[in-house]
Amino acid sequence: MIAPRPDGTKRPIAGLRWWILALLTTSFSINFIDRQTFSVLAPVLRKEFDFTNTDYSIMVFCFLLGMAVMQVPIGMLFDRLGPRRTFSLIVLGWSFTTAAHALARGLWQFSALRFLLGNFECGNYSGGMKVVSQWFPARERALAGGIFNSGSLIGPVIAPPLVVWLTQQFNWRFAFLATSTLGFLWLAFWLRLFHEPRRHPRLLRSELALIEDQATEAASTAPPPVRVGVGIRTLLRYRQTWGVILIRAFSGPFTHFYWYWLPSYLSERGLSLTLIGLLAWIPYTGGGVGNVFGGWLAGRLLKRGVSIDRTRKFCFVLGGTLAASSAIIPLMPSAGVAIALIWLAILGANIIEANYIGVVTDIFPGPVVGRLTGLTGIGDNIMSMTLMLITGIVVDRFSYLPIFIAVGVIPLVEVLALFLGVRRVGRLTFTTT
Repeated sequence: MIAPRPDGTKRPIAGLRWWILALLTTSFSINFIDRQTFSVLAPVLRKEFDFTNTDYSIMVFCFLLGMAVMQVPIGMLFDRLGPRRTFSLIVLGWSFTTAAHALARGLWQFSALRFLLGNFECGNYSGGMKVVSQWFPARERALAGGIFNSGSLIGPVIAPPLVVWLTQQFNWRFAFLATSTLGFLWLAFWLRLFHEPRRHPRLLRSELALIEDQATEAASTAPPPVRVGVGIRTLLRYRQTWGVILIRAFSGPFTHFYWYWLPSYLSERGLSLTLIGLLAWIPYTGGGVGNVFGGWLAGRLLKRGVSIDRTRKFCFVLGGTLAASSAIIPLMPSAGVAIALIWLAILGANIIEANYIGVVTDIFPGPVVGRLTGLTGIGDNIMSMTLMLITGIVVDRFSYLPIFIAVGVIPLVEVLALFLGVRRVGRLTFTTT
């Protein structure tokens, strides 16, 4: 704990933006531990309640529907109330809802709770994007976004062994109660540390100057301001908006498939709950590596003088090529080889994800990032809901093979959306009439 000065004011914290980023990453990790608790417990719940794959897909569908319904309202709430208050509201909401899963006793009760959980958890990504746009200069945003987004993989890495251990030591209901406490603990640190940059009592002037000078530099190279009111209708007039909506719409089904179906897929390959706890976390480490490597690679290219446009496109092509290996996973002769390929595919997808965050903040100014991210979240959830619902039906009637082929094609569509939808990565500047 940093001691106060003799006059009662608190001492500045060097590199404060990185401490803020650590809090964001932790919140995303907790968010995904809460989500993955349900996924890891899927084989147990299916046995106890006699759920089919289709039943499970309905519950996943309800979660994603809840996210889709609240994407834009939560994004607008971040723009109006700011990250400090909005994060407080949504973290409280998802923590209470996770705890309530311990009381559920059937398909429709779980479905209702998944819907409510989606209402609250959808805001974590929008809020994180907004904080990154506020606190980081342009050259650091892809790295910051990659680190923050790695929380979405840290959570799934922690969840399988943790949830399996809690279930075996106690029961599945206790597992929901235990994981729900993490959000309450995080909130205490958030309220103590976070303020917006210009209002932060512990931000060094030199660090504030770095953030603002980079924003000024980015604005100086931007095209002339577009003199329009920046509402949702205005955003939808630009092809760049539709381009980033399409990218996220197709990235969502890929990541959601591995988040929600990997434990069930490994169970169908004959792995016990104990082995799932021991092995299911391994592929998600590829996502953490991909996020950090994708951000680092982009930063390296930019420092060497490669343009933002070429940097983002190169990283998308690299990531898309690796992620396309998903198509052949069911053909692998052993679960071990399949897990290794899943690791590689998730790594590639998260190289794209880190640079997608960069693309959004490269193109759109901070004041509209919250609502823009809400719009992209709708595309994500609509596509993800569709694939998640189809997955259960296809697996019950056929096998996992058609699903994995579709998941392998998805990253290539993301690359096309960048090249043909966004076309050129460069700043749009909005001013209000």
